[in-house]
Amino acid sequence: YTTGSGLGLPDVTVSVSVGGAYMPCAELVTATSQSTDCAFTWLYGGNQAQVGVGNGIRIFENGQDLCTSACSVEWKVDVFQQGQMTSAYPGNWNPSDSGYTFDVVDHADAPSTATDDGLFDLTMTQGSDINLATMRLVLKIDGTYHECTPSSSVCDKVASNGGSSMTASNVLSIVETGADLCSGSCTIEYWVSNVLDRTTLAKGIVTVS
Repeated sequence: YTTGSGLGLPDVTVSVSVGGAYMPCAELVTATSQSTDCAFTWLYGGNQAQVGVGNGIRIFENGQDLCTSACSVEWKVDVFQQGQMTSAYPGNWNPSDSGYTFDVVDHADAPSTATDDGLFDLTMTQGSDINLATMRLVLKIDGTYHECTPSSSVCDKVASNGGSSMTASNVLSIVETGADLCSGSCTIEYWVSNVLDRTTLAKGIVTVS
């Protein structure tokens, strides 16, 4: 990394192509539980909160022989920041590896031109408690990505019990917070991940109507 501002590690994904389609690389700390053929680690030794100028990434095989002799490897580092992204969100890995399961249903609110509609409800049916501060939720609506956080003027995630964690059987409502994301029936892709280890907990599609 030679030029640029610091990047939060949850905002970074790494992919490689060895004569074919790009494949996602899991970070070393989670690689053994991820169905990926490659992995990466940060050269400054250990996981930090941010990568900056002078830091590097080492990419290596993760249980597959991708390069038996001299070969050409294409690589890319994608960054998701400020509600936009350069390529696919890091939801490529199989959520079934995470030990979490969720039920997702349309919210009771009917979509309208208001900017505070409830969009859908997420209920954890299996898994450990998740602190909402470390739970990342990203939506894709009409080709645009939105990250739902308390500071967002677009969307947020609100626990039905008013708490700061998501627990089993507790409903998490995904709501608009200043933007009209769905003025009528719409389809939303969603990704839920843990920002501490970048594991994908859930991903799917829900129809809001």
